[in-house]
Amino acid sequence: PFEQRCHRQKRFSNRRKGKLPPSIRANRQLELRVIRELFTLYPISVIHYEKVMADVDRTSGRKGAKSGKGFSPVMVGQRQMLQWLSEFAPVKVHQGWQRDGNGTSQLRKWLGLEKNKTDKSKPEPATHAVDGVTLAAFEFIEWREWHTQNAKHGAWVG
Repeated sequence: PFEQRCHRQKRFSNRRKGKLPPSIRANRQLELRVIRELFTLYPISVIHYEKVMADVDRTSGRKGAKSGKGFSPVMVGQRQMLQWLSEFAPVKVHQGWQRDGNGTSQLRKWLGLEKNKTDKSKPEPATHAVDGVTLAAFEFIEWREWHTQNAKHGAWVG
């Protein structure tokens, strides 16, 4: 049996779930310091957060990649960040792909904001700031649904 084998006993457990790598923890804590500073400057009552869920293996173009096995640094630490943010104010979580009025992509298109998805190295608003503006707009616009001839329709109301 394994427990009777001759091997060195573990001195510590470095395989705990929920542990963030130091570089990602430092990035998230920097974001948190900026948010803490914003709370001292502005009366913020709610936080809108986009939870990123991407199938990185499929989108990276790697041949033979298995779906759902990859992840990006953006996705790591989201759960911890949501917990930290909830200490400041209520957090409303949005998915980019949702079609029920909560999706960032859908509201961005309705607002007429264009996103540069091809070259993310460009320091321009269409690359980075457009989703932040969209998330802020969620607080001032609501999604209303109504039914017409058994088809589900909806509209943004400002």
